[in-house]
Amino acid sequence: MSDHSPRTAPPVTDVVHQGTPHATWCTHCKAWTGVAGTAVLLGTDGVTVLGTWSGCSICTEEDPRAC
Repeated sequence: MSDHSPRTAPPVTDVVHQGTPHATWCTHCKAWTGVAGTAVLLGTDGVTVLGTWSGCSICTEEDPRAC
């Protein structure tokens, strides 16, 4: 006979946070339309920087390869 009792999910121990976004200069648009941030991993053993992310609110809508 099999056990059909519901399983509980394991506790979440690591969380990825996209960081606080800040304005950047877009070299393609020649304006302060860019946005960037630092992605971090919040784990039980501390904080690990995963890398940076960036984009532009204008040129990425038209052509994501432009910026």
